[in-house]
Amino acid sequence: MRNKEQYFGMYDYDAFVRTHESAKASGHQHWIDDIPVLNAEMVKFFNEVKYKRRNIVARVDCKTHGGVFEGVGIAYQDAPNFAIGKMFVEGAPDGNGKLYCVRSDRIKNEKFREGSQGYESKKSKDFTKGVKLGLTYLKPFSIEEVMQNSIESYSAGLYRMRAKPQEMLEEATSIGSGRVMEEVDNMIRSGYVPVTAQFKEAMVLFQKQGEELKRTANYRPKKIFVWVKPDRVEYQYDKTDGEPVVAYKLDDVPEDIRNKVAVLQIGEKNHTIMDVGMKVTETTYWVFES
Repeated sequence: MRNKEQYFGMYDYDAFVRTHESAKASGHQHWIDDIPVLNAEMVKFFNEVKYKRRNIVARVDCKTHGGVFEGVGIAYQDAPNFAIGKMFVEGAPDGNGKLYCVRSDRIKNEKFREGSQGYESKKSKDFTKGVKLGLTYLKPFSIEEVMQNSIESYSAGLYRMRAKPQEMLEEATSIGSGRVMEEVDNMIRSGYVPVTAQFKEAMVLFQKQGEELKRTANYRPKKIFVWVKPDRVEYQYDKTDGEPVVAYKLDDVPEDIRNKVAVLQIGEKNHTIMDVGMKVTETTYWVFES
């Protein structure tokens, strides 16, 4: 059975272990790897897709029914942390036979309203058609798809990094009109040495941190998306239509990108570092161009 380090799935690991052990103890017959599933049809469905896509792996992403899992999540060996979708088998509504089902964000089922339960699923009573659905919609992600899915995390991380400097700048410059007039009078009478505490504080702040605060508050770096896989590294320059660059050795990745990824690998997820980048997951990164 897979250990916690090897485990990928939306289902809690400890609950998975209990479900696995219970099914094993009861002599359950239907398994996909170490995942107990509902029936022989589910095993056959998965095996047929895997026969044609050798590098797929099963994740624990489906809910349980009767003490075993209704289906499995699907990922690929080089990126098991990215769930492509789900495969499951359910009874047909008319009570005759089974439905072979595929769920994926790529599916837009026009029979259902967007956001409803069936919108991202397709089903077929025909086994061959069900397998075709799996092969069509459970393809591996391209780097462009993973990059697009990471844009929201990037934007949120950049916002968090800029928020405090923007707040400090706004607070330093939010001075009431009465105090402004007092300073104007003082400027007339002297060589402009601030007399109000707010003006003094603002001047000290600007003298010590002004340039760095303004730079951070307005920071909009050019960026590169990097996906580190077990057998290669793929990276894509943002806002380009070119093909992603694939490097099969880490030494073939440009030194600037390589060094920044090394910094991000030991950092926290979704934490933005000025002039370095942001770690999205354990294998994907936004790197800021120098």
